[in-house]
Amino acid sequence: MEQVHKLAEQRLQVHRLLGQLQFHSMLPANPLRRMQPQVTLCRQQLIHCQQMQPLCAAIKPLAPWLQAAQISMVRFANLGYSAQQGVDVTFSAKRQSKALLELESVAFQFELISSFKDKTQLQMLDEAINATDAEMTGLIQAWRTGNEAELAAIMAQQAGDEDELLSKLLWQRNHTMSDKMLVMMQQQSDQQLFFVIGAGHLVGQQNIPDLLRQQGAQVQACWKYSCI
Repeated sequence: MEQVHKLAEQRLQVHRLLGQLQFHSMLPANPLRRMQPQVTLCRQQLIHCQQMQPLCAAIKPLAPWLQAAQISMVRFANLGYSAQQGVDVTFSAKRQSKALLELESVAFQFELISSFKDKTQLQMLDEAINATDAEMTGLIQAWRTGNEAELAAIMAQQAGDEDELLSKLLWQRNHTMSDKMLVMMQQQSDQQLFFVIGAGHLVGQQNIPDLLRQQGAQVQACWKYSCI
């Protein structure tokens, strides 16, 4: 009976997330705003719409930020990288009976990104379309080798002139997540906690390791040095 209740709760959570995604991902009814992102998409790099017509047709009603996310996922998949093999998915699958806690909810992420102004969302779309394969694989290589300076430079380059991407997408979330991490560590001081955080939050200005250090936490790069 307990398993039945857990399955029902999981299905309910999925329906809630789908509802949140639908609410935050659709373009406004204004026909000019509905037209602009897709016109920009096809005009900036027509080859993508020629090669991926089914994708372009499918994402046409979506807001620019979600168009950007879908295009990026397809492009990384074409390069041989799958979201299903991501670090978070891998560790979540191996956690067994360990509790899984959130630093921030998926619903919060949807609401945050969908709140970006049109110019910021279109810049995200432009980056998803016009980034070269070499730039995309360069991002992965910088992550794999732990090249913090290169990762920070890539994040800054992708943000471009839009301060909103840095301030809202990175810096504000860094402060919120680091505060929550400290609370969780204090509340569960008798346990070992394992946090999975996107690499962009660990480098550059106002990064999470620095924010933790500023509040008195001892932080060590275990990929460089043994922490045992």
